[in-house]
Amino acid sequence: MRRHGAVSEPGTTVDPIPIALSYHQQTKHHLDSYARSLGYLDWASQPDPFRIFKGAMRVELPLVADGLATPYADFFTPLAVSTRPLDLRNIAILFELALGLSAWKEFQGSRWALRCNPSSGNLHPTEGYAIVPALPHLEAGVYHYASRDHCLERRCRLQEGAAAELARALPPDSFLVGLSSEALGALGELPDPANPPEKGICPFTGNPSPRRVVWAKAY
Repeated sequence: MRRHGAVSEPGTTVDPIPIALSYHQQTKHHLDSYARSLGYLDWASQPDPFRIFKGAMRVELPLVADGLATPYADFFTPLAVSTRPLDLRNIAILFELALGLSAWKEFQGSRWALRCNPSSGNLHPTEGYAIVPALPHLEAGVYHYASRDHCLERRCRLQEGAAAELARALPPDSFLVGLSSEALGALGELPDPANPPEKGICPFTGNPSPRRVVWAKAY
């Protein structure tokens, strides 16, 4: 186990609870004072707000959600919204409305994006993935949705046998949507300036930050 550069001896175990409690005591706010900090926002070292897999094969998605004629109120009326065929266009609509960008804002030289899915502090730790059978213009595989560029990044291509098995397991015209979320993503809001954790490292344990994975069927 690693903790801010320290490496434990092989075969030894480290209890993470005292580490977590110590970190909490050192970085928490108090009734009469704020948590200790650098005294300013370290904008230069902020992480990239968008997860991108460099080198991944990309599938560009059309921006077509504005063409929907479905009134919002129809979502609360059973059977008022008709199903749509499973194709690249409708996958694009799903991700655009669920996890896409809704606007860009700019103030005094700073520019940031707003997304359709809410997130505390605009941190957006949740990423979307699609697991699809073979479709026209889209190979069977696992894809990450890159919201900044509104495209799919292929993370895994399913071989013919696995693609056929996936298609048989799913209802007609359906695919799987995966959501992964950084369980400790907000810890960066209260760093310990005297002992800052490495990027992507849990400050409690010194291990890579865990990601919760939730799978849900879409369409």
